[in-house]
Amino acid sequence: NRLSNIAEFRCIVSKPFTLINGYTFRLKLFANGVGKSTVKFLSLYVQMGSTTPGEAQDNISTEEPVYPFRRVITLVVIDQSPNGKHFSTSIKALSTTPSFHSKPATGEFNTENGIEQFISLSSLNAYFDKPESTQFVKDNVLILGAAIRYNDTVL
Repeated sequence: NRLSNIAEFRCIVSKPFTLINGYTFRLKLFANGVGKSTVKFLSLYVQMGSTTPGEAQDNISTEEPVYPFRRVITLVVIDQSPNGKHFSTSIKALSTTPSFHSKPATGEFNTENGIEQFISLSSLNAYFDKPESTQFVKDNVLILGAAIRYNDTVL
């Protein structure tokens, strides 16, 4: 299995990223899945957080985020082949979703929200069987991303 190295890790958490409107997020990857998806799927989640004072990135506005957060979040696995057949799924942050309902405590993150069966591990390995299709893993690197739609602008 080409993903054996990454599957050794239970959970990989990205560095927090702050949007221009003050919201802070991070991604959580369970490379070997969670729950019923273990050893079958990659599980990918997003967490909304709150930066500590002075932690905000340069060029980020000091605009105070509005809660509950109600936006569409698209989670993406990048196809690193020339085909560019990226895999993505969107989730809608609803006001009833506890993960996005209220502002997290300073320096903390709310419970994650995402997709337990985000992409099958066999799909990630497909390139090794059919190189003309997709290449999600290249040189032992898997590239993930998140796009958040805000006022008809993708951030």
